[in-house]
Amino acid sequence: MKKLKLFVTAIIAMLVATVGVHAECEATLNGDCRTTLQDAINDASTSAESTIILQSDVTATTLLKIDSNKNITIDLNNHNIKRASSAVFSVEGGILTLTGKGTVEITSVNSSSSAIQVIDYQGSATKLEIDKDVTVKGGYAIGVFGQQSTNLVKVTNTQIIVKGTLEGVSYESNGVQKVGGALTILGDVGKTTGGAIPGFVAPKITIESTAKLTATGAAIYQAGDSDITINGAYIEGKSGIIVKAGTLTLNNAKVHATGEAKTTEGNVGGYTTTGAAIQVESNNSYAGNVKVNINGGEYTSDNGYVFNEYLATGADETNVVDIKITDGTFVANSEDGNALSVSEAFNTKYEEKPFIEAGVVFTNNGEAAEDVLAYTNNLGISESGVVGTVHKIKITDPKNGKVEANNDAAEDEEVVVKITADKGYVINSVTITDKDGKPVTFTSADSGVKFKMPASDVTITVEFKKSETPVETDKTETTEKTETTEKTEENPKTGDNILMYLGLGLASVAVATLSVKKLRKTN
Repeated sequence: MKKLKLFVTAIIAMLVATVGVHAECEATLNGDCRTTLQDAINDASTSAESTIILQSDVTATTLLKIDSNKNITIDLNNHNIKRASSAVFSVEGGILTLTGKGTVEITSVNSSSSAIQVIDYQGSATKLEIDKDVTVKGGYAIGVFGQQSTNLVKVTNTQIIVKGTLEGVSYESNGVQKVGGALTILGDVGKTTGGAIPGFVAPKITIESTAKLTATGAAIYQAGDSDITINGAYIEGKSGIIVKAGTLTLNNAKVHATGEAKTTEGNVGGYTTTGAAIQVESNNSYAGNVKVNINGGEYTSDNGYVFNEYLATGADETNVVDIKITDGTFVANSEDGNALSVSEAFNTKYEEKPFIEAGVVFTNNGEAAEDVLAYTNNLGISESGVVGTVHKIKITDPKNGKVEANNDAAEDEEVVVKITADKGYVINSVTITDKDGKPVTFTSADSGVKFKMPASDVTITVEFKKSETPVETDKTETTEKTETTEKTEENPKTGDNILMYLGLGLASVAVATLSVKKLRKTN
């Protein structure tokens, strides 16, 4: 019995000791316990990758710096890292990967400090990666800064990859409430007081499809020279993206501006206007040389222009943005009916240099935004806002039913034809022909049929016939009156009818080709 008691006592002692170790183990470094996350970072190797796994939530009291060529992966492990009012991490000359699930956050946002700051560092690889289940929150969620020096020779190898969530929240500065940014590249990146840094290599920033960037101000503020590529991510802010320097490439991104269309607002980055999905500001105070390439996606302004180009007073007109739009849908809600707002210098540059290609969609307040035609190489714009060579759609007057479609469409634009049979009738045939009477292929759609607009005007002819289904009535007694109610079987759904005659003979009707006049913005 005495031996049993001693054994039990030993087991209890071991459990207590184990609990005690874990209670003091904020993180593990390569599997070994460290009392604090700071200890784990301090002890990380400078010659090999280190893995730190959080064992509890962390409240940092000092800046967690990743430097000296350290390569550290921190698994948040369903925990959070917080600091009261200043940056949580500073990545400068090292590599930091945040993975697992959790949040990195400045909890008392009373300054513009970044939750994570990246110092564009001379001579060392600086890299930050935010995995898909990680959230970063701050006045700036991520801020990229240049070294505070005027004699840099070369900056190399800075890279940021964002797969998770960045939230830029409002903050207070000297008693004034200001708006935040999800990703901010400040203007000291890529330049010194004497101009651009010789041999400069711009930071490479990639925002992947799983990422979501939201802010109470500009979601992305690209004032410093940098190369940003956005692959299908969701971006939302008072302004979507504001660019003052560097290259911005958007591949199937979704950018949403929610703010009012204003031109004089003091906020985090000193930008001049708000409310646009994409905004470019050219001036003499930043590295300049702005390039914007848009390859698909959705770009929406709730209250203003979808694209706003602003040239500061006294700015070098040769700094006007180089822009190319190959695909995408652009939705503006401006008061003047235009989707774009641009400077005279912009108009001069692009008068003979179109940058909007066929297939791009521009609308303002639900209608085609014709101001974009000044930049489309003599293309037209269809009723639904598709840029391209536009052709007419003629509908032969139907009997015993209704046929509806747009009046025109751009070449290769999908056209939906809504077909509705009168009571007691069904669709007998549908024919669609080009201007030479040749058949145009179409398929069934929920409301009727759909087809791709050919390089020609088209004519749509629909014939209806009486339904062969016996008419059934349901008599309901009312005050000295009998009412007959039609059952749904009497008039089969349009979509069901379509399948019965796809591929049947087509009628031939020729119509004249629409002449599209090139429109230009009047300034």
